[in-house]
Amino acid sequence: MNIFFRKGLLFRFILSYTIFIIAVFSISGWFFYRYSESTLEKEMEMRLLNTAETVASTIQVNYLMKLGPGDEDTPLHVFLIRNIEKIKDASKVKDIFVFDRQNRVLLDADREAPIGKEYMLLKLDLAELETVWQGIPSASTLYWGMDGKLYKSGYAPIKDESGNVVAVVGIEAGAEFLGIVNKLRTQMFLIGLLSIAVAVIISFVIARSIVNPLNHFIYAIEAEAMPSKVDIKAGGEIGFLAERFNQMVDKLNEKERLLQSMYEKEKARADSISEMSASVAHEIRNPLGAITGFVELLENKVANEGGKALIEDIIFEIKNLNHIVSDFLSFAKRPSLEIKETDAEGFIDSIINSAIANREFKDIKVEKTITPNLRLHIDPIEMRKAVLNIVINAMQSMTAGGALTIIAEKKDGNIGLLISDTGKGIPKEIAGRIFDPFFTTKERGTGLGLAIAYKIIDAHKGTITFKSEEGKGTTFIISLPIRPI
Repeated sequence: MNIFFRKGLLFRFILSYTIFIIAVFSISGWFFYRYSESTLEKEMEMRLLNTAETVASTIQVNYLMKLGPGDEDTPLHVFLIRNIEKIKDASKVKDIFVFDRQNRVLLDADREAPIGKEYMLLKLDLAELETVWQGIPSASTLYWGMDGKLYKSGYAPIKDESGNVVAVVGIEAGAEFLGIVNKLRTQMFLIGLLSIAVAVIISFVIARSIVNPLNHFIYAIEAEAMPSKVDIKAGGEIGFLAERFNQMVDKLNEKERLLQSMYEKEKARADSISEMSASVAHEIRNPLGAITGFVELLENKVANEGGKALIEDIIFEIKNLNHIVSDFLSFAKRPSLEIKETDAEGFIDSIINSAIANREFKDIKVEKTITPNLRLHIDPIEMRKAVLNIVINAMQSMTAGGALTIIAEKKDGNIGLLISDTGKGIPKEIAGRIFDPFFTTKERGTGLGLAIAYKIIDAHKGTITFKSEEGKGTTFIISLPIRPI
């Protein structure tokens, strides 16, 4: 994806420059072409009208009106034709002709149309001729001739002594200027292609000068370890960015070294504490076992009831101390899990039976809802410690009796265990500390029960959360992977 991004960035640079150049040349070329064509056409129109007016001024109306059909070989016709032929040759137009209001030919410099023949093509310029018959010179639009070339016609009125228009001079000329314009258009097209090629090369060079440094940054960031420095020798913003990036890498590497050093020291310290704690706990547990044995032997020799009650209290306190040591050992060592497929219902039943066997819990109703044939992939011994700690805490919160509800079900791709009580709830001010080691609100206890539970569940790649409302109870939610870890 990153390679595609980098190639796409280069492509977008080149494409944007190319489109810009094409747009500039296309728009400017089109305007220049249209301006040139319009200017040259207007110039041609003025030349045609000037020539037509010149011809009109040289023709004597009284001679023109004497011509009729069949007079093509008369001296008068020859005289008039020679005059307009001279103007035709001098102005280099295609044809000069004179016609009356009925579009009948009176004079034709090419001598192709006889006198009196109707010139049918004049019907294409009715609007222009209407203007001319009103005494105003006019020109036609460009049109295609029979030879496939473009032509334009100009018309000028011939007036008698009274100012009445009696005939019209028509001049037809080829639009040779369009050839020049077309050549210009071709040249502009070639210049445009050359400019596009140059733009592509320039944009490629500019794009590489930007994309290549970015590639260095991306490769440095994508490194599996810490980002590496970039070797970019450039000025401007890219050089400034490279300098700041390298400074950032130096700072990150320094922080990484500090964190690694702190982690190693903390790990060594934790391992030392764990080993020391385990050693101390074992050293305490061995004498406790011996004391328990001695007290039990002593119990058999004490006869009076008061002595027996005292010995029972001693044994109870020793067992309580042994329980504290066991909790401390469980918290100090890392859980070493032996995952087994375990029947959920049997697992929950064993926990409930262990909890309700304690005579301390009275008037507590236990309810369970377990999905049939639900299987857990857990270490049953370690997970039993965790769940039993939560259940006992829940029962201890219901000093005046209540209801304990345990639900086991598949939920959101995991297995959920919900343990709810109707006890006094957890105050908001201590809610964030209940999983902290050695934190407890009880008169007796180590404060390690929930910390141990959290540690065991985390070792199973699970999570534990809770919802609580003071005076109404608490629900602990355990989420475990549905498949073995």
